[in-house]
Amino acid sequence: MPGFEKLLICCISMTYELLNHLYRRYLHDLSFGLHAECLYFPCYRIKR
Repeated sequence: MPGFEKLLICCISMTYELLNHLYRRYLHDLSFGLHAECLYFPCYRIKR
């Protein structure tokens, strides 16, 4: 069934794209969060 295989491959590739996008956003948020924390904590320590 070539039609079914095509559909399956299409589904897999779409799922992969979506996961890739979500993973990139997660990594970006994570690195941004760590960066913000590194900027915030030294200031917090100095103020106290």
